[in-house]
Amino acid sequence: MPSSELVPTGAMWDLEEEQTKSDVPAWRKERDEMLRRGAHESFRRAAAAGVKIAMGTDASVMPQGRNAEEVVWMARNGMTPLQAIRAATLDAARVLGHDKEFGSIAVGKSADMIAVAGDPLADARVLEHVKAVIKQGAPVCGTETVKCREIAP
Repeated sequence: MPSSELVPTGAMWDLEEEQTKSDVPAWRKERDEMLRRGAHESFRRAAAAGVKIAMGTDASVMPQGRNAEEVVWMARNGMTPLQAIRAATLDAARVLGHDKEFGSIAVGKSADMIAVAGDPLADARVLEHVKAVIKQGAPVCGTETVKCREIAP
């Protein structure tokens, strides 16, 4: 049976580089602030109502490599950190129809994961500072020989 999912790009409304632009006309700043408030409020309402939410990416607005900011945004706007992490992993895989291959840690699945310093269930912001990447069960970076570069500021 088909289902509907909310796949927002809410973090784009909180990008610091967008909010500090000085060459933006006053009418646009006013419009953007109204849209930002609306995005926050509608997401909070959807989360509170139990709407199915998955995380996606919108590379045209969110710079590549900053996906964790969306998880943090979700956690700040009505989801628990666990719900936001699940939206970015298992729920996103389910929306794509690939939850049997990836999206969670289980025998026979892809074994793609990251390691962070800290507890993302206590503070989702630690996801913005990846310490190691494991792809298909093998370390990609985060070892003594291959360091991970900080993706987020």
